Amino acid sequence: MGPRTLPLRPPALRRAWLFVPGADAASHAQALTSGADAIVADLEEMTAAADRPSARALIVSMLRESERRGAIGAVRINKLENDGHADLQGIMSGAPRAVFLPHAESPAQLAALDEALAGLEGIHGIEVGTTEIVPTIESAKGLVALGAILKSSPRILCCMLAVEDLAANLNAHRTPGGKELLYARSRFLIECIAADSCRSTCRAHIAPRLCSRATSTNRLSLASPRSARCSLNRSM
Repeated sequence: MGPRTLPLRPPALRRAWLFVPGADAASHAQALTSGADAIVADLEEMTAAADRPSARALIVSMLRESERRGAIGAVRINKLENDGHADLQGIMSGAPRAVFLPHAESPAQLAALDEALAGLEGIHGIEVGTTEIVPTIESAKGLVALGAILKSSPRILCCMLAVEDLAANLNAHRTPGGKELLYARSRFLIECIAADSCRSTCRAHIAPRLCSRATSTNRLSLASPRSARCSLNRSM
C-alpha cells in the first residue's frame, strides 16, 4: 500500500460513523454504499476470535474501497494484550485512517499503540503518524484517566464513550432517561474540552440492518474535534 491518495476528511465533516462486523463481507458492501462519512470494521465485540484471521483480509479490501470512495475507513481492534497486535499486522496493509482502541484505561496503552502503528506505517509505506487513534472509554478507571489519555498521543483527535459498557462497569441500573449516566457524559465532555481535543458530544447507534445481530440499543457517545454539532444517528 503506497501513500494515501485522498486528503483526510476534516473531523468536523465526519457526521456518521457506521460500525460493521469485521467478518461480514455483505455488511461491508452495504456500508460502502450507505453514505456514511466513516465506516468502522469491528474486530472486537462483533467478530468471534476464530473468525478474526479471515476478517482481517476482508477488512483490508473494505479499507481500500472506502479510500477510493472518499469515506473514512477505520478499524476497531482488540486490546494489544489480546489479539490487538495480530489485528494490526493483518489490517495495516489497507492503510486505515483510524484505529479504535477498546477498554482504554491508561496513557501507557495509547503510547504502546502509537509505537506499534509507527512501526507498521513504515513497513507499509504510510506516512508515519497519520493513522489516527480513537480511544474508547468503557470503565470508571478509563473515565478518571481520560485527561491523561487524550494527551498521550498526537494521533488522538477524537474519543468515544461506550455508555452501555460503562453502565455495566458501574453496575448502574439503566433507565429510559439515562440520568444515571449524566455525570459520566458530562465528565467525558469536560475532560475532552479541557484537553483541547474535542468540541462536541454525539450519540450513535449501530445500523441494525448492516449487522449480523441486533445492536440498535448499543449506544455510544463520541466527542470529535472542531465540530460544533453533529448527528451520528443513522437508521437504515
